[in-house]
Amino acid sequence: GNMALQPDGKVIVVGAFTAFDGTVRNHIARLNSDGSLDAGYATGTGFNGLHATDVALLPDGKLFVSGDFTSYNGATRNAIARLKANGALDPTFNPGTGFAPNSFTTALALQPDGKVFVSGYFTAYNGASAGDLVRLNANGSLDPTFDIGLGFDHDPLYQQGIPGSLQLQPDGWLMVVGGINWYDGLSPFVGDICRGIARLGPLGGFDSGFQHGSDWWDETEGFNGSPEAIALLDDGRMYIGGDFTAYYGVPRNRIIRLNADGTVDPTFDPGTGANGEVTALAIQPDGKLLIGGDFTSYQGVPRERIARLNPDGSLDETFQPCAGFNAIVHDFALQPDGRLLVTGAFTEFAGAPRNGIARLFTVDGTCIPTQLTTTADPVISCGAVNLKFDGTSTISATEVPGANKYQFRFTNIPGQPAYARNIAFPARSFTLAKWYTLPLKAGRTYNVVVRASFDNGATWCDYGPSCTVRISGSPFAPGVVRALDVMEASAPSLLVFPNPTHGDPLRIRLRNADPALTTATLE
Repeated sequence: GNMALQPDGKVIVVGAFTAFDGTVRNHIARLNSDGSLDAGYATGTGFNGLHATDVALLPDGKLFVSGDFTSYNGATRNAIARLKANGALDPTFNPGTGFAPNSFTTALALQPDGKVFVSGYFTAYNGASAGDLVRLNANGSLDPTFDIGLGFDHDPLYQQGIPGSLQLQPDGWLMVVGGINWYDGLSPFVGDICRGIARLGPLGGFDSGFQHGSDWWDETEGFNGSPEAIALLDDGRMYIGGDFTAYYGVPRNRIIRLNADGTVDPTFDPGTGANGEVTALAIQPDGKLLIGGDFTSYQGVPRERIARLNPDGSLDETFQPCAGFNAIVHDFALQPDGRLLVTGAFTEFAGAPRNGIARLFTVDGTCIPTQLTTTADPVISCGAVNLKFDGTSTISATEVPGANKYQFRFTNIPGQPAYARNIAFPARSFTLAKWYTLPLKAGRTYNVVVRASFDNGATWCDYGPSCTVRISGSPFAPGVVRALDVMEASAPSLLVFPNPTHGDPLRIRLRNADPALTTATLE
């Protein structure tokens, strides 16, 4: 299946499944950041048919879904649907009769204005002629300004020649890869050949400036197999993965990097490359490339369906996936914290049960900024108020992959007595309590920064951004004089004894007081 990662860390997964963790979910589910099913995502009976193929998330939380289906939660939707942020069908996107019967869609690509490109195996959309690739308006109507003529060739018997993956470039041009051979009905014996890959303009025109062939009989023109995945670099270059061994006669086993004009980038040389198809790609911020698919080695080194490559195409041997996955990998979603979500037909990773989805660490012992959480992961801690000492309040920091200790530094905000306390925990979350040494005080606001350690506190990463938290104060009725804050300690800090007293001397002992306190008045 394919995935869409939400800003809050939740992930929407589509595919050929009918249940998640024993709960019925037909071809779509939303998971919480800890991997549990989000039961509040209202999919109802979900999609019928064989499967959902792709998902594209809009900034407002709505999402498009493509696939081989004819309804969603009982409502007619032929191969395309848009859902609300809560999982319900969005009726403001009305595809009418949708794609022609016995058709299916394979891939999606969103424009910033809310329009969406849809590719697949079809000849009509809502009664209008359409071939393999269309652009739809935000209301579900066909956008006639995007005109691909007769589109790509395809074989109606074997359903070949279908665009399999779409990527929209920042300039508005669309990259298309898949089992495509020629474009706009050109004769296979003359004209331009776009075997496996093509670049289309904002109006649907074929970009003849992007490397293409002209001789149908010359099988060295374009890919000699099917490209299946594409990932774009900021400089216009692109990675292509698939089931091919050459591109325009240049040996490239299942992975290649192209220049912006479609020519081979010789600075990326995978050598013998992967020994099986590459179906998933993800570019890390450091420029390294994660590849997934159905291979078992890369450059002759065992790598079970997942590997990481250096920018020059060599294998990054610091990425050790152990026994890897036991079946094909379909899709990647790289989280901002460096962790990698993986979907596929597998049931195990490195011998551990993982049925169809897993999350991996891609960094080990690498300092990345951490701070109090701004999303419900597991709770929102940055800016939290009304925190209590009764065991009901949790403070949590964002996860640093590989870290085994987190240190929280509390300091008073300006205008309050000087205070600083460092406290460390083996996990990124802890339950708030009033500590015996330098306890936090009710009614006060504190600045909090967090840092991580990979060696149990022997060395530390730098502190991340600061957040505030406020401890709840205890309300008193009007006119009642409030006792010292130290009275709220779980272990009494103001001792008065003997109690009761019968004329004996009364003793008062003050302990665990604020170090900045020099004078206390007792009435």
